[in-house]
Amino acid sequence: VGGIAHTCEVVQGQIPPDIEGTLLRNGPALWERETGKGGKHKKQFLDGDGMVSTVAIKDSKAFFRNRFVRTDSFKKEQDAGRYLDMSIFTKEDPRDGNAFWNRLWKDMINGPPEPKDNAAYNVVHWAGSLCAVSYKRPWKLDTDNLKTIGRGKDTFSSLDYTAHYRPLREPGSSDAVHMVTMDPKTDWANNTSSYTFREIDEGGQLVKTSGPFVMEAGYNHDLIVTDNWYILFDSPVKMDYWRVLWGYPMQEESLGGTTKTDTSRMPRFRLFPRRGQNNNQVIEVEASRHTYAYHHINGFEEDGKIIFDTCIFDDYDLYFAGTIETDGKTTYPDSKFARFEIDPLAGTCSDRILDKTPFEFPMINENFHGKPYQYSFQVGVGYRESSGVYGPLQTLMKVSMDSTSKDSTKKDIDFWHPGVNRFCHEPSLVQKEGTTDEDDVWVLTVVYDAAEKSSYLAILDGKDFSKGAVATVKLPTLIPYGVHGSWTNEYICGDPNS
Repeated sequence: VGGIAHTCEVVQGQIPPDIEGTLLRNGPALWERETGKGGKHKKQFLDGDGMVSTVAIKDSKAFFRNRFVRTDSFKKEQDAGRYLDMSIFTKEDPRDGNAFWNRLWKDMINGPPEPKDNAAYNVVHWAGSLCAVSYKRPWKLDTDNLKTIGRGKDTFSSLDYTAHYRPLREPGSSDAVHMVTMDPKTDWANNTSSYTFREIDEGGQLVKTSGPFVMEAGYNHDLIVTDNWYILFDSPVKMDYWRVLWGYPMQEESLGGTTKTDTSRMPRFRLFPRRGQNNNQVIEVEASRHTYAYHHINGFEEDGKIIFDTCIFDDYDLYFAGTIETDGKTTYPDSKFARFEIDPLAGTCSDRILDKTPFEFPMINENFHGKPYQYSFQVGVGYRESSGVYGPLQTLMKVSMDSTSKDSTKKDIDFWHPGVNRFCHEPSLVQKEGTTDEDDVWVLTVVYDAAEKSSYLAILDGKDFSKGAVATVKLPTLIPYGVHGSWTNEYICGDPNS
């Protein structure tokens, strides 16, 4: 809707009056253009151009805005009326010239490849700076109308980082919160990865930089941060040289499709010192099971051990098939809730499955990042067939554990099902005014209605989750099934008259 504010209609219930702030969502939203060579060029889901959507809430009223992120590539392609840049997950190459030669000569011989930055994977507001993020330097947006301002406009938009970050309260402080970001750079051709971690305070100052740490190439998607460690899960992945040398130049494989499952080694945890301990040396600990993890839940330290909770998958090659491309016949959700216990001194690891119900996009109360916790909220499956096959990821789940200790077990799972052909996006949590209990939160999720081709915002009570939405807010336009988002207590992109 071009960044214009639209008043949203509350079609059921009432928006709780103590909610004040802005829900931020980002995700791919433009996948198809003319090719310039005849016909259409269609991008894979994750390669679509990023569209940021906001729902600003105050005084039980909601205002909606959305806008495409005007990256350099987006503007260039808009002017040309077609795609011009190659992308990570799309097999076809839209660049001018011969695709085989472009990929062999430009990307492989004179590489590394430079895929399009679609700014589509997250959006975050920190220290007054609103940024759309993909996997490198973010794009700063105007907090009034979502216009793209550009890169390098302040500290937060001048640093390279991915769509995954952790706001973390400093030990011994009730006020100081640091935004912890991760900047990984992997060169598969030379088998090296470089990792840099940065911490930005609430005033927008860069207060700590750790790294770069250079080591053997790793496949890392998300991070966990505790009081003393930055922790990465390195999934066992390797280059498939047939896909590299033949499939990629022939457009039979995308750039992202040139890696594959590595059954010859176990996953490993990489523990990066946050306080300079261990002579600032990285500790690597082999994981206790062969698995893959992308989105982590939380981690904390107890009795010298590190607890690392995450969403695991059995097969790297089937990640998309088990999340956004399920068909219920040959592909279906199969993730699990796993807890790893790491002993950094002994260099050992053990694990147990806390729950086998498939899920993705887990979120916890941000006040408990890096701390012992008891509750997580995530997108879960809607049903299970008699054959044992799970349905698609469409509900919201609340997983409750019986305590906050490292030895805790699952106590309950509550579900909220939005209805047939409706799919919940990743949830965001808002601490209720005047409360401190971990699950005393409002749970906000955008719901995509595939049958009606529309979207709405649902608000649930984290304490009384299974009773359903306390408010349903109709959005003025469809929000495609997105990737990540966040909540800010700042009221931005709201009523233009306020």
